Amino acid sequence: MSSKILLTSRFSTLLLLLLLLITKPGVSQNNIAYKIFPDSVTDCRELQYQGMQLIPLYYTNKDFDTAYAILNYWAQNCRMDETIFRSRILFAIDNGSFSDSLFANSAFSTYLDIYKELDYDTTGASLLSYPEYYVDEFQLLKWYKTFTDSIAYRCLTYTDLSPEEYFFVNYYIHPSDSAYMLLHDKAFVNTSLRSIVTEPVYGRLAATQPHYSVSAGMWIPDQHLDTLGMHPFIGGQIGLKHNRILADLALDLRVGASPNTYQVVVDGTLTDTEQFFELSLRFDFGYELFQLRSTELLFVGGIGYDRINAYYETNDPDDDSDDISKGLNSFNLNVGGSYRVYMKNNHYLAFTGRYHRLNFRNKGGTDLKGNALSLGLEYGLGTNNWLNNRNTILRQKTGR
Repeated sequence: MSSKILLTSRFSTLLLLLLLLITKPGVSQNNIAYKIFPDSVTDCRELQYQGMQLIPLYYTNKDFDTAYAILNYWAQNCRMDETIFRSRILFAIDNGSFSDSLFANSAFSTYLDIYKELDYDTTGASLLSYPEYYVDEFQLLKWYKTFTDSIAYRCLTYTDLSPEEYFFVNYYIHPSDSAYMLLHDKAFVNTSLRSIVTEPVYGRLAATQPHYSVSAGMWIPDQHLDTLGMHPFIGGQIGLKHNRILADLALDLRVGASPNTYQVVVDGTLTDTEQFFELSLRFDFGYELFQLRSTELLFVGGIGYDRINAYYETNDPDDDSDDISKGLNSFNLNVGGSYRVYMKNNHYLAFTGRYHRLNFRNKGGTDLKGNALSLGLEYGLGTNNWLNNRNTILRQKTGR
């Protein structure tokens, strides 16, 4: 009840001010705007509050210049919001000054979404969902909407509306995502509005795109290397994809004790061990063989360095200088494939398989010559052209 009394009191004060201003001839737009909004009034809530009451009164009194001056003053001192956008669009259609510059980018769809929520709202919940409205008097928002509705209904009677003008008028009368179906019509093919809603939401992809991933899987050795047994691995990679060519830096860590005892020479002594920890650092390259919608098949291969920590002994916990260790090294030449499935434009799962040509030299110890197969599941952040190009406002709103 108190908010209604406050609204009525402030409305009466503004109405009296309006009547005084209307009766004074020869006053310029700027002078009237500055009289209504003195320099001390820069609070956006107050500007929106007064603007949403005064603009309809000036506009319906056909003092359009003053209504525009108030709207422009409000817009100059506050960021663009749904109410300003709606007013500019409908005023321009009503007075014949509509142009593409009023909706120069995809931000317009956000304002339409906010208006749709306001239209459906009967409780004021939209004020919580969208902080676009500085004013918290829900009745004033609805009252201003009634004013703009009247302009939209009048504009609908105009017989010379352009396709874009008709879209906005129709939306403001029937705010719904189904209104976007109009944009599939041939009349919109060469319009700026159609161009904006069919552009990818995140823009066109550059030729070079970064990607990052983490992976986990199983390392499966063969031949004499099979003595060490299978080991799980975790890893990660970072790289670039230029058109269809990939280049990555990858690191895998393979862990777990050997299921079999093997021997290595440590300080001249043949020593039994079951220890195992492997580090694999690689430079990988790849080529996209084909892309089918949100999936990609990649040929991958690379070169790198593998090191197995086969033995490690700590003699003095406080002195690392007398620790004993034995490492086995190998050049890694690998080849394989990766099948990526994009869940979203920038999230993918990949099933990877690589065959690694290895040669761990273990002089004086167990023969560990052999190669290995690695099978892994990769989760990454990257881009998919098909999904990116498909992710448009028009498709989001209509599913087509």
